[in-house]
Amino acid sequence: MTAPPHFTPTDPEALRWRPLTVRFSATGAEYARLWQVNLFLTLLTLGLYLPFAKARRLRYLYAHTWVGGHPLGFHGNPWRMLGGHLTMVVLFGGYTLSGYASTWVYVASAVALALIWPALWRAGLRYRLANTRWRGLRFAFVGDLRGAYRAMLPWTLPPVLFGVSALICAPNTLAGETPDLPAWVWALNIAVFCAALPLGLAWVKRYQTSGYRWAGLVPHIEASTSAYGVLMLRVLGLGLLGLVVALVLVMGVLYGVGELFQLSRATMGTLFSVAAFCTTYWVGLVGTSAQLSAGVQNIVWNATSAPTLRVQSSLDVAGYVWLQLKNWLWVALTLGLYRPYAWVHAQRMRWAAIQVQASEDPNGWRQTPTPGVKGVKGAQGEMSGDFFGLDVGW
Repeated sequence: MTAPPHFTPTDPEALRWRPLTVRFSATGAEYARLWQVNLFLTLLTLGLYLPFAKARRLRYLYAHTWVGGHPLGFHGNPWRMLGGHLTMVVLFGGYTLSGYASTWVYVASAVALALIWPALWRAGLRYRLANTRWRGLRFAFVGDLRGAYRAMLPWTLPPVLFGVSALICAPNTLAGETPDLPAWVWALNIAVFCAALPLGLAWVKRYQTSGYRWAGLVPHIEASTSAYGVLMLRVLGLGLLGLVVALVLVMGVLYGVGELFQLSRATMGTLFSVAAFCTTYWVGLVGTSAQLSAGVQNIVWNATSAPTLRVQSSLDVAGYVWLQLKNWLWVALTLGLYRPYAWVHAQRMRWAAIQVQASEDPNGWRQTPTPGVKGVKGAQGEMSGDFFGLDVGW
C-alpha cells in the first residue's frame, strides 16, 4: 500500500507506523440477492421489515469490510431496531397528519419534532457504535446530549428565522396563506441558510468523530469550518457549471432530433420539459451530492487522528462523481434493478481510497471500559440517523 503523503519514509517518526490493509470484498451479485429479498419482504410487510432489512444490510457490509486482515462486525438486534422504526413512523406520521388539523397544530408538531431530533440522532449513534466490532473489540460513542443539540444548532436556526420573519412580516401565514415577504427578508434568510450549511456540517462531524471510542483510542479532528465552506462553494460552482453544460447539450440534441423528424411544437415542448427535469436530477442532484460526499470523506478522515492510529482518505472526487453518474444512469435504465450493483461499486471505491496506519501491534489492543456507555440497549434513534443521511461517517 502506498504510504500517505505526510508519512514520508525519511521521517524517523513515520518509520514506526505500519499500514493496515483496507479491503471491501462484497460483490454485486451477492448483494443483489440480499437486496431483492429485503425489498420483497419490506413491501410484503408494508414497511415493518425495514429494520430487519437494515440489520441484514449492515451485517453484510461490515462482514465484507476488512481492515488489517480482520472484518468489521455488526451485532444489532433487529427486534430492538423495530422499536426505533415504529417510533419514527409515529413521529413523522403525526407530523404529516397534523397539517390537516390546523396550521397551529402543524407548527407545534414541527417544533416538537425539531426538539427531539438531536436526542434521537445521538441515540442512533450510540446504538450503532455499541453494536459494531473490529478484532472482537466493541466500538462506543460517548458524545453527550448537550453536544448533540449544540451540533444541530446551526441547522436549526435557518428554519426558525424564516418562521419568525414570516410571522412578523406576514401575520396571515398561520391562517394558511403563503407569506408575502419583502426581498430583504428573503435575502437575509438565504444568507443565513448558506452560512449555516458549512458551519452545521463542521459541528456535526466534529461531534461525531470526537465521540468515537475503540480500545481506549480517543480520536481528534482538526477540520476547520472554512474547509467545508470552500468545499460547498466548489460543489455549488462546479454543479451549476456542469448542469448548464449538460442542459445545453441535451437541448441541442433534442432540437436536432425535432428538426430531423419534423416534430410538432407541443411534442418538442414536452420532450424539453422531461429532458430538463431528468438532466437536472441526474447532474444537479446526483452529481453534486456525490461531489459533496466524496469531499466530506476526504476532509473528515484527513483531519482525524488518534495517538496510535492514523487514517487518511484520497478519494478521487471527479472519479467518484463520474462513477455515481454512471451508476444512477444504469439504475434508471434498469428501472432500479442495478441499484445493489451501484451500491457495491460506490462502497468499493470509497473504501479503496482509505489508508490506515498503526504505530503499535494491533494484537496488543484490548477492550477498555468506556464511561457513560454501559447498558446501551435502546435503538429508538437508530432509524433517525439515516433520515438526513447523517450516518456515522462511513
